Amino acid sequence: MPHLFGTDGVRGRAGEYPLDHATVARIGAALVRAMRPDARPLRLIVGRDTRESGEWIEQELARGAGRSVRPSRVPVSCRRRPSPT
Repeated sequence: MPHLFGTDGVRGRAGEYPLDHATVARIGAALVRAMRPDARPLRLIVGRDTRESGEWIEQELARGAGRSVRPSRVPVSCRRRPSPT
């Protein structure tokens, strides 16, 4: 499998691999597993930009991440936020 992450994150056309619904959810789950190798509690905050696809990408990422955390640690959305420049 090719590497999905580059210096600017995951890139592609929304709706197509690697930014299709299933892959984005798997990325969310993998992110949680990678961030807590010792199973410590984790709070994940998910943000997005204003692109039309941003909402569903955020939801799929959170859905995948939510499968890997306890119910009390469901990912939190910070909605749309400006990107750093």
